[in-house]
Amino acid sequence: MIYYYLIGFLLLVNGQSITTLSLSQFYQCTCENLKTPQDCFRDFCNWDIENEECQNKKCEEFTKGDCQAVPEPFNCVWNYTIGKCEDFKACSDFSFPASYADRCYELIKCQADPDSIDFISMNIKCMDRSNDSAKSIVNCDKIPYESCKWLVTDEDLLCVKNLQTKTCETRKINNCADYNTKQTCDKSTCYWDGSCKSLDCSKLSEENCQYYLSFDQKNVTLCTWKENQCSNLDIEKLKQNQCLSYTIYSYAWNPDSEKCEICKNQMFLLLSYGIILLFLGII
Repeated sequence: MIYYYLIGFLLLVNGQSITTLSLSQFYQCTCENLKTPQDCFRDFCNWDIENEECQNKKCEEFTKGDCQAVPEPFNCVWNYTIGKCEDFKACSDFSFPASYADRCYELIKCQADPDSIDFISMNIKCMDRSNDSAKSIVNCDKIPYESCKWLVTDEDLLCVKNLQTKTCETRKINNCADYNTKQTCDKSTCYWDGSCKSLDCSKLSEENCQYYLSFDQKNVTLCTWKENQCSNLDIEKLKQNQCLSYTIYSYAWNPDSEKCEICKNQMFLLLSYGIILLFLGII
């Protein structure tokens, strides 16, 4: 798997902190990021008393719900054919009925491959993600009308339903206002109020007050419910028991700094250390 680790950033807008992460940073915490027994989430992790460390459960231990809920670095996927949670190996190992092409996006950095559609069996194969969007696709040309759900091509064009011809069109969409009907307004990045408008935390209901995607679906902004409304999440104000859940497994509590800090995979940390040593001429 290829990881793109960018630094999360905080923006100050009207005096309110906005926590925005790249998609590759979102939902990336594993048990090894959890440093205390109280943070070691029992549904996904086991606490090793002898070594005093939190460890990931094996994929085979997870139910379907937990298997589909664990963050990507656990490397677990649900195999619909055998009804079992297993270690993920490659996107190309999976194929689904074309009407269930969305299942490719449940895998780890995978997407549907429209060029692979078998028009006899009506199955579609999965492939590696071709761009950094949550809904990446190579092109819209062969996407069935029913699956034409705001997919983003490698050229940053969008797959949009043509309500008249019942086909999937490739369109250049610059902002939410370019969606001219309620049916085509992308609810993951926009909302409808007489016209299609850009989404922010204040527009989310209590039930959906967690996060929203940027227009290109490459960044995630975190939200929280307080004082009877949905607001931007301020990481600096989170307590230990809020850090993991409020950030959707993107930040974990650091007992040394006593702060909520973004999770980094050990592979990334080792790579960074190696680059530093190489730069210093040590290796």
